[in-house]
Formats: sequence, structure tokens, C-alpha cells
Amino acid sequence: MIRRGLTSSLRSSGGNRERRMSLAPLRRPKVLHVVDTLGMGGAETWLMEVLRFLHAQGEGAPQMDFLATSGNTGIFDDEARALGARIFYLRFSRRNLAEFTADYRRILAREGYDAVHDHQGFISGWHFLLGAGVLPPVRITHVHSAIGRRGEGNSQRRLVTASGAFLVSHLATHVVGTSDQVLDEYGFDQPRFAHLRKITLYCGFDTRRFLAPLPRTRAEVRREFDWPDAAKIALVAGRLDPWPEPSDPRNCKNSAFAVSVAIRAVEADPDVHVLFAGERGPAISRLEQLVSASGLTDRIKFAGVRRDIEQLMAASDVLLFPSRREGLGMVAVEAQAAGLPVLASTGVPQECVVDPNLVQFLAVSDGAVVWADRLVKMAAWPRDDDRANASVAASNFHIGKSARNLLELYTPRLVAGVKRPESASPMKVLHIVDTLSIGGVETWMMELLRAWRQHGEGAPQIDFIATSGNPGVFDDEARALGSRIFYLRYSRSHLLSFTSGLRDILKHGDYAAIHDHQGYTSGWHFLMGAGLLPPVRVTHVHNPTIELQHLDWTRTLAAQIGKRLVGRFATHIAGTSRQLITEYGFDEPAFRHVPAAALHCGFEADRFLGEPAAQKPSVCAEFDWPRSSKIILFAGRMDESPDLGHPRNHKNSGFAVSIAMECARRNPDVHMLLAGAESSGVPVLKQRIAEAGLADRIRFLGPRRDVERLMLASDVLLFPSQGEGLGMVAVEAQAAGLPVLTSTAVPRECVVATDLVRFLDIGAGVSLWADHILDLMGRPRDVRRNNRKVSESPFSVDHSAAALMRLYREGLLA
Repeated sequence: MIRRGLTSSLRSSGGNRERRMSLAPLRRPKVLHVVDTLGMGGAETWLMEVLRFLHAQGEGAPQMDFLATSGNTGIFDDEARALGARIFYLRFSRRNLAEFTADYRRILAREGYDAVHDHQGFISGWHFLLGAGVLPPVRITHVHSAIGRRGEGNSQRRLVTASGAFLVSHLATHVVGTSDQVLDEYGFDQPRFAHLRKITLYCGFDTRRFLAPLPRTRAEVRREFDWPDAAKIALVAGRLDPWPEPSDPRNCKNSAFAVSVAIRAVEADPDVHVLFAGERGPAISRLEQLVSASGLTDRIKFAGVRRDIEQLMAASDVLLFPSRREGLGMVAVEAQAAGLPVLASTGVPQECVVDPNLVQFLAVSDGAVVWADRLVKMAAWPRDDDRANASVAASNFHIGKSARNLLELYTPRLVAGVKRPESASPMKVLHIVDTLSIGGVETWMMELLRAWRQHGEGAPQIDFIATSGNPGVFDDEARALGSRIFYLRYSRSHLLSFTSGLRDILKHGDYAAIHDHQGYTSGWHFLMGAGLLPPVRVTHVHNPTIELQHLDWTRTLAAQIGKRLVGRFATHIAGTSRQLITEYGFDEPAFRHVPAAALHCGFEADRFLGEPAAQKPSVCAEFDWPRSSKIILFAGRMDESPDLGHPRNHKNSGFAVSIAMECARRNPDVHMLLAGAESSGVPVLKQRIAEAGLADRIRFLGPRRDVERLMLASDVLLFPSQGEGLGMVAVEAQAAGLPVLTSTAVPRECVVATDLVRFLDIGAGVSLWADHILDLMGRPRDVRRNNRKVSESPFSVDHSAAALMRLYREGLLA
């Protein structure tokens, strides 16, 4: 993952001196990739996708260099250099061994790489041997291609490969594969490799390239090949096999079988046409002879290497993919990103499936007739390109996730992990929450759980105590992600049972940290666990202090005692914003000995990436509004009272409705959506809206699970809260490129894109707020640029997770 530094400044109330937690920025990694040539191969194409993505991230991206062992230049060389990479041309062969070794060792010794990442399978073991003594701490063997059948190649080649495997087992620190299947095929599940970290790392790509609108229409592609507009195109994408004999075991792509299927499909349906796109190779003449003998050269064509594969997939109706074997089969994933159905062989790993509705498998042994029949049927399937593309964008094949997973291998955290035996137990942390429901803290915890589960080994064990004693909506998912949940009701009438249960959990849980999300009450919890508490004890404040201002005297006293107990027992204090830490009084001298820092809740920013023009028609249709509607979005629970200034109002939903009504009176295109749990104050608001004749233009939606869609479809977020711990909904809006008008009570730490967020005092009144809303509605959107800013900020789930783990480790080292 991309780790951009999170350094939290901790102010002492006695002056300007700052205390810093160990959230220092990680050094920019420097990595040498070993490839054959920067050509059009799968590994090289992926690495170029990664380079482009990292270059777009700006400062802090790693330095990636390349060593080309063919000694030849490649088609991507100029672009790679323009993106900051250096390329070393060192031919690796028996004849050049001495020269290769000397230059390779000189490069390693001079450049000081953090990692060498070798993409040449077992041959990487030989490279590591030749670099022994000057190798970096991380040494990765990466297997991309399916391994050949046992016995293939001459005895000398088999000996070199077997020796390389032996050297990998002794010199590599990590083994990476494009799929679980390819790792197993290479034998990395054998005991001799048990000490190595084994990771499946899917090659990612920019899924947006496969989403319409594309430069050319389906009709234009058909005209290029002189085919009718009604033609159903079956696409075969990939290099043609190099060996002219179809049964040659070295033929991986199974091109001759694909031609046989194509002939039978074309004969079965007069609308079917077949296009082969890929490097021709030595066997092309034999394949063309097969097509010519069938008399179908006008309907089965070989297009050679193409740079517009996205366009061809968008114009086609089905992908034919009968490979004998594949490392993964990225072309099948790309096809799904284009919404293109895929007919693949059982030799292709099923890990390539993102959308099960789009992919079907057949054995090659089923024969060309069965394949052709299935191909013709799939070519008639309806397409839902947007939905399919969104599925791939949300998967591990998205370039952002792929790049972050790649960079996680190079970070100091995982370098240290190399030295740790695999049997080491994960860090165990106990989180104390009210209920695993859709609150801000609980939603963040679930984002973290999902991220840690995705990253696999090295993730902490996260358990929960639910002090409400009640189950929550996330319970089943949390358990599926490996958490345990203890239901212990905390109240005056349950103090004894809570204390007994907490102490029992701490006694047998062997936790490294306890992380309590209940503010001052955490001090009471720590007191009840005294003597059994773990070395790291975190008090975390999330909610604004406005909620503490209207407690009765008993609760006020309990809160003040709890605050003192925090100073006695906590080892760390975290807040959703630095402002909130100050508001809770944790800058006071009594807490000077406790490190305190903002720890921002993170989320997966990619969820908010999309096209507003694609989402607005859908949302407008849902509410029977015209497509020209200008939508104000309010996201958050509704207040108990509809009136401004009520002491128990927090989100200011009544004030928001008043602003929307004023905007709607001025502009007939203005509409409003209020998404969030309803309250006793909503009926009064609905009556006011109806009396103003705006019932069809201002809608209460209740809780929604599609806030990303609503944000993309809206024109402005209205956020007039009287108090916030941070205001995560404002950060999410920025990830969607949505302008935000918020109150001055919201911490300014929520701002990532300064041009998107505007602050206004609640006392400015409805009219001025309406002026600003109408002004912001006319702003152009740049979703991708602003989404990237959020994904690079401390609000990304990866950065948030890294900061949290550093907090736990800082405590353990204290």
C-alpha cells in the first residue's frame, strides 16, 4: 500500500512545544524490477499500469527501476523513463554470465534498493545467487505465467529450472503469484518453501478504460472489417501460439482449437463473425490455411497486435478464451470490465471471475462442437456494461488496490515482518463500542476489518465488546472477518456483571491493546479492568462535546470522574480531529503525560469514484424528477426537534430544510434529498414542506446504503451541524467531487480539497445560506482529481489502518 506519512502534532497546554507520536512518514521505497523486456507481456503491461498510477500520486511515490535481461529495448521504454524509471540493459545468458554478474552487482551496490522484484520465475533464484552479498532486504520471486508440463524442455533446461527453484527457497524472502493456482502449480506449497511469505497479487488495471463512451461505435468497428452492423463478434485476444503443430504441449493459448471453434460457430449462425487480435507468430500461416480451407476468410479474421483492445471488447459480443493453461487470465478480467461475456477453458484459474454472471467454463476435451454451441448462445446475451465495470472497479483488479498491495511488500513494516517466524501470533486488540451498528466509529472499524482481511497475513486480531448488550447489523460480517463479539451491558444496574465479564475477557484474551471508543466512560472501563489491562490502553473520542452539555448532574459527575480516570489509566488519547481533543480538555496539564493525537477514520475512496452524469438520471428517475434537477443532499440522522437552537439538536436538519425551501422558491430546478434515520421531528418538517407546496421536491429517504450513488447524483452537500467530531460525510462528499457547504462548528480538518468546501456561520441565516447553496450548485465537477486527493490523504482506509497500527506499536515499545 502507498504509505504517506501521518505525523500527528501533540500540543502541550503549557507552551508551543510539540510532542510527537511515532507516526513518522515512511521513507520512499526504491525498487528494482527484473523483467525480460518492457514489451507487451502481461507482467510488463501491469507494471506500466502501476507506474502510471504511482506517477499520478505525485510526491512520495516509490522509485521503480527496471533491469531488462534480454538486453533489448522495449516499446514501453520511453514512457517508463518519462514516468521517472531508469532502465538497465543487461543480457542474461550463458555467454554473458560474467558481464551480467559484474554489472548486476555494481547496480545493486550503488543504488541501495529496498527490494529487488524479479518477474522471471525460478530463474530469479540464479539472479539472487549472482547478487549475493549486495542484495536488498526484500527479494521477491514473482510467477506470472502458467508453468509448463513436467518433462517439457531438454534436460539442461530442466536442470537449470530445478536449481533455480532450490536457490529461490534459500535466497528469496517473498514468493508472489498472479493467482493461488499458479503458486500451487509451481510447487510453492511444498515444505521447502514453507518459510517464505507467499502472496497472491492480482495484476490491476484502470477499469475506466473499458467503460463507454469509447471513441468508436460498434458499427464503426464492424465497418473496419467489412462486416454488417448486425454481426455478432466473438473476440479472441492474445498472442497466437508459436508452434505450428496444434498438439505441441508448449502451445499455451490453444489457437488451433480456437480456430476450430470459430469455424463451427460461424457455420452454425450466419450472424457470427470471429476476430483474432494478438501477435501473429510463426504458426499464423497454418491457422490461416485452416480458415481458408473452410471458405470463411471473410468472417474469421486475424487483426494482429492492436492498441485498441478496449474498443474491440466494447464492440464484441463474447470473448473466446480456450487456453490450455494461464497464470490468471487477465484478458478475461478486462472483458468483464467491458461487460463482455467470457467462455473460458477449465485451464484458466477461476480466480479470474469477478462477475459470475459473465463467465462460463468448458473443458477443452468437450470438443469444438460443444464450445461453438455455447459460444453462439453467449453472443446473444444482453449487456449491462456499467454494472459489470463497477464490479471490477470494486475488486482487487482495480489498479489502485493492486498498486497499494504491491507497495505493501516494500514498506519497512513488512521488511521487518520478513524476519518474524510465520508462526508468530497476530497482535490482538479489544475494541469497546456501543453496538456494531451504522455509527461512524463502527462503520470505520468495519472498513478496517475488510482492509486487514484483504491484506491477509500480518493483520491484527480485532475483537469487540458491545456495551449495549445488543447485537448490531455488522455482527455477522465482523465474525466472518475473524472477530469475536462479547455482549456486556454497561449500566448502573449491570455494573457487577459487566466488571466480572470484562475482567474474564482480559484475563484470557492475551490482548496487546484495549481501544475504547466511549470517551470519558473509557476511564471507568479501565478502572474495572485494573490489574489485567494490556500495555496499550487507548481512549478514543468521536462525538462532539455538544452531547455532554445537557447531561443531568449524576451523568455530569460520572463523566468528570471518568475523565480523571482516563488521565490515570490511558496510555494514549485519540480523537477523530485535533479540535475534538482540545474540546474534551485533553490538552490540560493533567494529561500532559498522555500522548494525544488525531486519528482520522478512513474509508475506501474508490467507492465514491464515478460519473455524475451516469448517476443523476437514475436518481431523478427514482423520485420522478426531471433530469435537469439540481439536487441538495443532506446526509445524517434527523434531529428530535424541527426548530433551530433546540439544545438536543445536533445535525440541524430543520435548518437544512428551511434552506432548501428557500432555494426551491428561488429556483424551480432545485430539489432536496434527506438521507438518514428519521425522528419525532420529521412529521412536523414534512407538514411545513407540504404547506409550502414542495412535498414532491423535498424527500425524506430514511437510512440508505447507496450514499455513494446519491453523492455522485447530487450537486451540493448541505452540512449545517451544530457540532461534529470531524464530519466524515464532508470527506466522503469530497471523494465524490461534491461541493460542501458546512457550518463553522465542523472542524476544518475535514477539508481535503480546499476548493470544494465552504464554511458559513449558522447565525448568518437562511437567506445567506441559500445564496451560497445556489452558487455552489453551478460549480463544475472533477470527481477523479478530488477522489485522488482523498485517497492520498489520512482519510484513506490504508493510511488510517497504518496509523492505527503504529499507535499500537508505539505503545508496545514504550
